[in-house]
Amino acid sequence: MDRKALRRIVTDHDEHGRSRILIDGAAAKSIAVEEAAAAFAFRAVGASHARVDTARYAMRRKTDTLDVIIRVRGEVGLLLDGGGAMALKPGDVVIQRATNHA
Repeated sequence: MDRKALRRIVTDHDEHGRSRILIDGAAAKSIAVEEAAAAFAFRAVGASHARVDTARYAMRRKTDTLDVIIRVRGEVGLLLDGGGAMALKPGDVVIQRATNHA
């Protein structure tokens, strides 16, 4: 699949608690942020509380959600509490069950 064909939709809540679309556009090319940028991004979407352990990586977070990750193209690492990053390759599926991760 061509990365340009991927669409990223991110949802959040408005001031009345109603769900809405926050981002609707092309998939992000990469996530490479420094601590200040990560803190700003989490604060901007009201998720500062999710950053429970950022000692190993600024984007580490723990949320009360069930996330499904499907790697379509390229490689990315999954960082959990238990050690080094696990390489994810195209076709890999991760079921993220409210655990601390990056």
